[in-house]
Amino acid sequence: IEPRGVQHLLDALSNAETTDLRPLASVIGWLRGTAVDRTLVRLLGEPTVRSEVLEALAHHGEGVISLLIDQLNAEDLETRRAAVMVLGRLGYRSATVPLINVLENDPPLRVEAANALAKLGDEAALDALLSLIGDPDGAVRQSVVAALNSIGSPKMPERVKPLLKDDDPLVRESAAKIAGYFGYSDCADALLECCNEPDERVRKAAVEHLPFLEDNRIAPVLASKLKTDTPKIRAAVAAAMGNVQGPTALSNLLLALNDEDPWVRYFAAQSLGRLREPDSIQSLVELVNKESFNHVKIAALEALGKLGGIEAVNTIKAQLRSEDKDVARVATRALREATSRDF
Repeated sequence: IEPRGVQHLLDALSNAETTDLRPLASVIGWLRGTAVDRTLVRLLGEPTVRSEVLEALAHHGEGVISLLIDQLNAEDLETRRAAVMVLGRLGYRSATVPLINVLENDPPLRVEAANALAKLGDEAALDALLSLIGDPDGAVRQSVVAALNSIGSPKMPERVKPLLKDDDPLVRESAAKIAGYFGYSDCADALLECCNEPDERVRKAAVEHLPFLEDNRIAPVLASKLKTDTPKIRAAVAAAMGNVQGPTALSNLLLALNDEDPWVRYFAAQSLGRLREPDSIQSLVELVNKESFNHVKIAALEALGKLGGIEAVNTIKAQLRSEDKDVARVATRALREATSRDF
């Protein structure tokens, strides 16, 4: 399209009916040029075409960065949100400082700003992100932790270690997730101490991430927690043990299949399927036959599907005509998986 034709399309926007905006925005999104960029950024404030504009701007490169940064101060929240999302998708580090400003000063957009900073991967955002790992909003904490894990700075071990002993349990919880995610050896002692925290959230974060540490103390700590802690922690340990190889994990997971809490049994069955231990087939068969909670039965069937073998296949077949449609559907899928290897 020649420049004159492009201008005709841009002019058409000012008089377009709402129903015509979307096709116009889509076509304009294919074009390039300063005027096109300005028009697309202006259209971020129009809800009916925002998804088309977001998609288009994500392919327009560095030329739209300054225009998008200007939109971070727009009065409309959704326009600001859209600008943050596009800046993250574009991935240019020239947007780091403006996004940090959003993270610190625009609370409704903290999740989006953290997600965008994760995509930029710039160490310059570490201080701002670390200052929010104890944010009262769980969604913000989750996004901030994910961003810090995504950046993966070599400075993180020394920054996280003291946070594992912070006075705020929310900070300790987030620090445990970061230290455990990377398996920082310097943080092993502090992370193990978090397993005995009075705050259940901190204990849960710690036990979930213990398998990522290379430390001989991990297996006995997990085994102890699986037998003595609260149902929520026992369930977290059962899930974590799916990442632990060896006879200790197997024996403890087999015991957990008889736990009084159904979620512990559920995660134990899932972990046994992940470990693909043939010695667990008999116990999983028994669980399917006696279990009264369908979500636990489903986890056991899925595990048997991964393990295969004649006994597993026969047990799965018996559930194909279950009165519960979810159980029957999972049994069908598990049978297909089990027989694809065995027969």
